[in-house]
Amino acid sequence: MESTIQIILIICVVSLTAIFVTAGVWVILILREIRKAAEKVSQIGDDVEETSQFVKQKIKDGFSMMALMATLSTLWSKKEKLADVIPEIKEKMAKEKGKKKSKKQDESTDDDNEKKDKSKKKRKFFFRKK
Repeated sequence: MESTIQIILIICVVSLTAIFVTAGVWVILILREIRKAAEKVSQIGDDVEETSQFVKQKIKDGFSMMALMATLSTLWSKKEKLADVIPEIKEKMAKEKGKKKSKKQDESTDDDNEKKDKSKKKRKFFFRKK
């Protein structure tokens, strides 16, 4: 009787081991398929992101092109007015350059004057009476 119980127990243990090993293999295969599916979804997400960035850039380029066209059309319509304004702008720029040059000259003459004053002060200090 003990031997029959031992045989039944051995058969149960072996069969349960086989069932668990088979279930483990199936779980591993299912996890591999899930990983492949996740990689494909990730690739699709990357492709969608690249495509959206490309479309976004093209839309920006389109809007900037439209803005450029609008600006050019505005300038073209005001072409006659610009011919009157450009000489005034050139005159203002020339005046600004003249002011900058005169400021630099004034600064250089001020520096020269300060140097002369310092040298005179030194001479006075050197030659003062005791």
